[in-house]
Amino acid sequence: LGIAAAHGELIAFLDADDSWEPNHLAEVVPLLEENPIAALAFSRERRFGGWGGTHPRVLQPGRPVDGFWPVLRKNFVPQMGAVVRRDALIEVQGYDETMRYAEDYDLWLRLARRFPMICTDRVTCNHRGHPDQASARDDLLARGAYEARWHAWCAARVTDSPRVVQRIERIIRAAWNDYLWKVWRSRNRSLMAAALSLRQFVPGSHSIYRRWDRRARLLWPWYLRAARGWDRVVGNEKRETGSEKRA
Repeated sequence: LGIAAAHGELIAFLDADDSWEPNHLAEVVPLLEENPIAALAFSRERRFGGWGGTHPRVLQPGRPVDGFWPVLRKNFVPQMGAVVRRDALIEVQGYDETMRYAEDYDLWLRLARRFPMICTDRVTCNHRGHPDQASARDDLLARGAYEARWHAWCAARVTDSPRVVQRIERIIRAAWNDYLWKVWRSRNRSLMAAALSLRQFVPGSHSIYRRWDRRARLLWPWYLRAARGWDRVVGNEKRETGSEKRA
């Protein structure tokens, strides 16, 4: 509704639980003004409220680039840090209103498939984490992200060559395998089940699914025992190191 009602040339985003630094628009808007071929510009975010750090730098800052392939592997565009040309948003038909999670990622993929993007290395926005926000649901957020990747793959099958489609498939499978490793290390059995169910959004996922399903069914109890033992060893070492320092 906001995009449809806007009259300006540029659209910037700010969710209710996030914030901009005073210089945010002054840093990001000139990237689009000075680079007419770019449709999406963004900055890095600072994370706080239960999770810290800054958003990783992935693209070379200060010049327009084809960001589709790196963003397909991992979403590194913070929504509150993005400024987009309104005409480009209209051209790609804006947000997919059927999506509840990762709808921004779905939009970035469609924009990046048609237009270059550009970024600054400056941190100009703040992302606040808290238990009640939508992005706190790792399982649903991951499902949305893989649904967005699935949309990109489906679109490529209509418009692109088999070589491009195959490249997209390889990247999606690699991203899913990385995510399964991340979930495995979290030791969360229900999250592991949710991660495996994402196979429906991963083209050619049979061999990866079979390997991880077998690992989860057969090795999970042994893995947890080994992990708890390792935690005790590390905990004892930390306590001993702390005692030595105090002494």
